[in-house]
Amino acid sequence: MRSLLPLLIYIGLSLASFASLAQTHDPASKLNDVEKQLEEEKQRQIQAQRDADAIGGEVEKLRGQLIATARQTQEAEQAVARLEKRQREIDQLIGDKTVALGKRRAEMANLLAALERLALRPPEALLAEPSTPDDTVRAGILLRALIPRLDAAAAALKTEIDDLAALRTEAAQNAKQIRDASSALQREQQSLQAMLNEKSKLESERRNAAQANAAQAQKLAAQARDLHELVQKLEIERQRREEAEKKRLSDQASKPPGTPLPGIVPGPFKPAGFLKIPFSTTQNRLPLPARGSLMRHFGDPDPQGQSGRGIVIETRPQAQVIAPHDGQIVYAGSFLGYGQLLIIEHGEGYHLLLAGLSRIDCVVGQWVLAGEPVGMMGSGKDGQQLYIELRRQGVPMDPLSWLVPVKDKVG
Repeated sequence: MRSLLPLLIYIGLSLASFASLAQTHDPASKLNDVEKQLEEEKQRQIQAQRDADAIGGEVEKLRGQLIATARQTQEAEQAVARLEKRQREIDQLIGDKTVALGKRRAEMANLLAALERLALRPPEALLAEPSTPDDTVRAGILLRALIPRLDAAAAALKTEIDDLAALRTEAAQNAKQIRDASSALQREQQSLQAMLNEKSKLESERRNAAQANAAQAQKLAAQARDLHELVQKLEIERQRREEAEKKRLSDQASKPPGTPLPGIVPGPFKPAGFLKIPFSTTQNRLPLPARGSLMRHFGDPDPQGQSGRGIVIETRPQAQVIAPHDGQIVYAGSFLGYGQLLIIEHGEGYHLLLAGLSRIDCVVGQWVLAGEPVGMMGSGKDGQQLYIELRRQGVPMDPLSWLVPVKDKVG
């Protein structure tokens, strides 16, 4: 019996191993494992979608705040520009008044010197002069007439002095208002930048698709010889992406719910209510992308002497640039001699081109709403020039047929 005990133990272990091996290769058990993994993956996909929806909600909330803050920033820019313009006018008036006051003082000094010389001459000297009585009478009449003129000149001089003092007081008050308005503008810019950073952080998970779009746009820009060709290439690329997206959705629909599609990276968030109003219906209704003065009209000669295909707006340094209407960014980066170039596609074949920016705050593929900040002008001391061009099906059009300059408020 003792000799059979090891044999019995060996047989028992072998049977246990065989049972375990049989269970491992059991088709039903393997199917259960696969179904369990698929269910776990489906739940991960659902949770990922919930997370994406939550992030999308945060982005939408931030988008509304960005539009409101960008509008406040532009209003603050306009207030500072208005005050700076008035300060230049005051400085010019002070200069003119100072020159006029100097001339009036010189005239008064000559009159007073003449009177002083007459006052110093004794009556005996006047009687001893070889002049006729008529000359003496005429001299008296001239002196009597000179006194009112002297009074009027003195009154005018006092008015000039008072006006100059009032202008200098206004200049000092205006300078304080400029400092206060500039501080308010700086706070708005800092708030806007903080929100832009937060929005960028929230969208970082979807940045890969945007980077791929940007790389493709840069590749097209390197091949394009001018803006016309670039816009054509970008339109062809947009159509290609749309076809790819349709195929992706078709493939997604043909598979069981929850089945992940390999290689698909979510793109930028598309805002709710996007393009509710078609661009073609917005003539004479859209705001300028940046506050400023119109420097060059459509058709005016450009620096090369050719008929201009766009308009030029002179802005303040570091002026905020916004999207005047809903659209999608199809190009963002440098291009030929245009510097930093931004192209927004508004649907129906319309493209808005903005050049001259020093900073771009959006990426290729990103959807933007009307009023959303998209970039900033340079920080030089002098005014900055924003070039605006509007094209439909690649053909330039007068942007002022759509854009309406914001009227300056009365100070």
